[in-house]
Amino acid sequence: AITPSDEIYHQLKLFREASPDHFVVIFMRDVAASGGYYVAMASDWIIAEPTTIVGSIGVIVQAFNFKGLADKYGVSATTIASGDNKALLNPFEEPNADHVAIFQTLVDDMYDNFVSIVAEGRDLDVEVVKPLADGRIFTAKEAKRLTLIDDIGYWDDAIAKVVELAGGESIKVIRYESNTSVLESLLGVKAPALGIEATVDSLRTPRLEYRWRP
Repeated sequence: AITPSDEIYHQLKLFREASPDHFVVIFMRDVAASGGYYVAMASDWIIAEPTTIVGSIGVIVQAFNFKGLADKYGVSATTIASGDNKALLNPFEEPNADHVAIFQTLVDDMYDNFVSIVAEGRDLDVEVVKPLADGRIFTAKEAKRLTLIDDIGYWDDAIAKVVELAGGESIKVIRYESNTSVLESLLGVKAPALGIEATVDSLRTPRLEYRWRP
């Protein structure tokens, strides 16, 4: 989602700005696209594994529309709203051109912000970034050629870069992990699982996202 990505980016920038001795090295593994790439823009150095998928610079908002299905089975919905634009992208009504235009304005504004973040983070001109910011994804090799990342390597290479930026001093690596309950370990999912209400809500409510999903 857009807001969590921006919050993480903001906190990393604050960390860097808090001291001239602070720096951030981003290590990308399988996927660092969309929000993941946005967060990486707060770094001093970006290194990706050879098989990393990078990019997907863009913004998307999606909403389901059930009007055809509802008409077929005789389902109707009553909407009481305080204004014409309160029920934006109502899933039981045909998409309204005015409502779509409102969302397009939001998407365009968020997109411009994303592009400017990339331009600043990679020290590139906005006009250089825009042709790359149509949502496409890149291999690590392509991303390096386009200066979207700095290097290709593995965890040891990322650690070596940290040591270099730290002036060659020895470092201590601390790894933070989320506590996992027995249930989560057995099921391989985070509990509690999404209930039907949460699932329906996710279908009903359109959200602005930095997201890449094949």
